[in-house]
Amino acid sequence: MFKTCCEVPNQPADSVDNQNINQPQQPVQYEPLPLAQPLPPFLPVSYPQVPQQPELAPQLPMLPTMPETAQPVNTPQPVQSSPQVENTVKPVQTEPVKNEQNVTAVFTSTQTLSEDQMCVVAVLDMSGSMHPISEATINGFNSYLTELQNSSQTVKVTLVLFNIGSVVVYRNKPAKMCEPLTRKIYKPMGGTALVDALGTAIQTLSEQLKEGEKPGKVSIFVSTDGEENSSKRYKREEVKKMIEKQQEDEKWEFIFAGANIDANKEGSALGFQHKNIVNIENDAVGQTTLYQVIAQKQVRRQKSVYECEEVQQMYTKQSMLNRK
Repeated sequence: MFKTCCEVPNQPADSVDNQNINQPQQPVQYEPLPLAQPLPPFLPVSYPQVPQQPELAPQLPMLPTMPETAQPVNTPQPVQSSPQVENTVKPVQTEPVKNEQNVTAVFTSTQTLSEDQMCVVAVLDMSGSMHPISEATINGFNSYLTELQNSSQTVKVTLVLFNIGSVVVYRNKPAKMCEPLTRKIYKPMGGTALVDALGTAIQTLSEQLKEGEKPGKVSIFVSTDGEENSSKRYKREEVKKMIEKQQEDEKWEFIFAGANIDANKEGSALGFQHKNIVNIENDAVGQTTLYQVIAQKQVRRQKSVYECEEVQQMYTKQSMLNRK
């Protein structure tokens, strides 16, 4: 019988292929490559030498020469200016503000004095307890503002209103340009941040007086009907040091008016001088009298009459006249 082409003869287990697998492989022999020929030795390339040029100093551009036929121009003689007047205004020396919790007075001036210029600051209580006399406060301040506007001096006004916070209405503004106080602006409410208001007033005016002429007079007055109960930015001792420094170094005037409190005790604790502390009645006549006295002290004062007189005496006299 013939075998078909598809049939594969049975091979024993130890066939040639299996034997080849079990036998160790012979290493492959490679013919060695021919050795590379050594490179020819490196020959340096010679470059043509460039002759060195002598170092020359930089040449400045030549000015055009005048032709021989031209006539020289007569140069004008310099005009002798008038001798300059020595500037007497010296820079202002300021102390840095440490931080909002530890603020010191910042205004120390060696500027030229301007006798016909005056800066006034009004610090008015706008807490809720002022509501019953708010109309009298507005009218009293506006009559006081009129006195400032009619003064022969150049008067600049700063107005600070305070309750639990402080708002600056005028900032060292010429009195003639200040608008009257109205009910839309003066709205009593809240507590009494008296210390913060004083610190804000001193700091605001100090920043405004860093440049320019030194005013002949600076006067700050505060009016309140209650004790401090809401300040957060300034501490009492810090504001006291600010007031005492400005009174001693710059001769600033500070006036304290208090109603329903011991004004002498409260004002002295803040550094106000005794002669500039006044107790006032907490009514319409008391407010009217207060602003009349402040105007006399600041604007219509005569040195022989008002300069050394205590504010309390001035207030008592004026109050008796107003209540007749």
